Amino acid sequence: MLSEYRQRFSQFQTDLHREEYLFRSGRKTICETAYIYSEYLDLFRLSAVEELRAKLSETAEYRETEARSIRRLIAFALENHLAMRARDVSAEVERYETNAQITLSGEQVSFRRSAELLAHEADANRRHDLYARRADVIHGAQDLRAERFRILHEGAQELGFENYVAMRCELRGVDCEKLVAQANQILAKTESRYVAALS
Repeated sequence: MLSEYRQRFSQFQTDLHREEYLFRSGRKTICETAYIYSEYLDLFRLSAVEELRAKLSETAEYRETEARSIRRLIAFALENHLAMRARDVSAEVERYETNAQITLSGEQVSFRRSAELLAHEADANRRHDLYARRADVIHGAQDLRAERFRILHEGAQELGFENYVAMRCELRGVDCEKLVAQANQILAKTESRYVAALS
């Protein structure tokens, strides 16, 4: 079961990344990741998670690399199980962002393309203006994003986690509180230099 799951996982990753590349590079006008996810639904079923957990429990203690690999597959399966529950709302956000246009110097630019323009804009005023226009587009779908997060949060609770963030932290082995504390230390140490350099 495990080797078959890994093969399907690998093929899913290949198909998904190929589709995203073709869409984001402009070679396809429609991103068909929903179709790819539907072709690999077996990877996200809770029955697959249970089988992976059984394989994990059978794994000898000294085989740490194998156990870590299986835990990552479990995390992948659970996260995508929840993502499938929110797929309709996620698709709406995707459609909204795909169709969104930003007016820049009298020219219509797609929301997706504006990210690239923002990354390469040297003029601070133009960069600020473009950032604000992108923020307006993002704000237009905040209700959809909130609905998506609600679905993920409730799904994580149904799976026995406190919430979606707690689920991600546990599955990925990340201590979020420790990470926040470390980030706050870095910010405190660098804030005065950052403000001085910015001004």
